[in-house]
Amino acid sequence: QMVADAEVSFTAPIDDLDAFCQKWAAMLLRHERLLSIFSITNTIILAGASDEQHKEFRQQMHVDYCRLAAVARVALPQLDAEQAVRFINLENSFALVLYPASCEYKKANNITIFYEIGYGTREFIPQFVAYLKVVLAGLLT
Repeated sequence: QMVADAEVSFTAPIDDLDAFCQKWAAMLLRHERLLSIFSITNTIILAGASDEQHKEFRQQMHVDYCRLAAVARVALPQLDAEQAVRFINLENSFALVLYPASCEYKKANNITIFYEIGYGTREFIPQFVAYLKVVLAGLLT
């Protein structure tokens, strides 16, 4: 569903990298369930899967990554194919680590948030957008 959402959300080039990053982060956040359960895929979900089920899952993941890379290239045509795959790998990796520590995750799971205790739990989108900007700056230079 997230890949399909990306495909309908990014149908034309986006010249403003900040706007792209905001829109990409918002698209990911619409799929909070995926972000919250993906981290247990290898440790819990696939641990009991047969080799056939595991292979089928990995093949579908490859297809989905390729689709997301194609979406990234539509929105950011200055990315070549390798850069687009690298972008998807990096943004997904960080999103899957960042989301479970976010305010959104804690609110959705009724976990108390202690805003007054300095660095720690923060909103997903501002942190993720800042990361995307750094990643894209590196990829596009």
